[in-house]
Amino acid sequence: MPIFFMISGYFASLKPIEKQAKGFLKGAVRMAVYYVIFEVILYFLHGLARELTDKDRTFATLDFSFRRIKEFFLFNEPFFATYLWYLLSYMYCLIIYAVAVKIKPLMKLIAIATPFLLIGYIALGRYSVIFFDKGLDLIYSRNFLFAALPMFTVGYYINKIKRPVKSDAGMLFLIGISLFLLYCEALSFLRSPSIDSGRNNYFMNLIVAFLVTKLATSTERNTTSDNPLAVIGRKYSLYIYLLQYVANELLKVIFFYTKRYPFGKLMYNFYGFAKPVMVFAAALLLSMLAYRIERLIVSLISKKSDKPQKAA
Repeated sequence: MPIFFMISGYFASLKPIEKQAKGFLKGAVRMAVYYVIFEVILYFLHGLARELTDKDRTFATLDFSFRRIKEFFLFNEPFFATYLWYLLSYMYCLIIYAVAVKIKPLMKLIAIATPFLLIGYIALGRYSVIFFDKGLDLIYSRNFLFAALPMFTVGYYINKIKRPVKSDAGMLFLIGISLFLLYCEALSFLRSPSIDSGRNNYFMNLIVAFLVTKLATSTERNTTSDNPLAVIGRKYSLYIYLLQYVANELLKVIFFYTKRYPFGKLMYNFYGFAKPVMVFAAALLLSMLAYRIERLIVSLISKKSDKPQKAA
């Protein structure tokens, strides 16, 4: 998630400044549309999976109380599929930037505030049990103010930040060290349940995300045209994130009906320890299909709008 926001900020900074405001607003509308579509799809998919695999599962109810509505608008907390929070968070961030690029003092204020907002992201999340003696609700750190806005800003200005080391090999070494420290940080929480607040916003997560983004955006190699992973990331990263839940539920239904057969049982057992890989692969296939459907719809709409209007 931090890498997604940082990479998004980097690509936004590449556009001419006079076109950025319009691009930010267009992106915000796109995020809002995606949120509505996938909130509805995931809600009904949850019910369908429940009916097909386990009718004893409780069907999710939507809470439209004043508290939930307040959390939706103030903390961009979805009503159902909570992992879609980042779409709303990103939407808020883009709206803020659409205004900020027109008001230079506001851009400077955001840049100055970014380190403090990132500290808040850590203090109000995983480390809240240390600073506040209890694990705070996820909404206090998982929102546009402490997540999307500062991480997007890091990416937006990342070309102005010097590399810790000059060579790619040195950067890869730093990334390796950071991943090891991230593992140690996670392990310390795992072995101390009393301070485990159930979050994954570790301090070293931000460091790893920054180093990876800095390496990807400043390397001398042409990683965007000939690297298959870069092509996949550029085209399908948003879809993969949106469709991972769909892919997981689809695999559950498939295995529910096929695990009675030898091959189905083999795949079900493989799914037990290779779930991330299988969900990613299924989400990627769905993403390719969704990408082509969206391109087709856009093409049809474009052709229709380009047709000359008949005279009355």
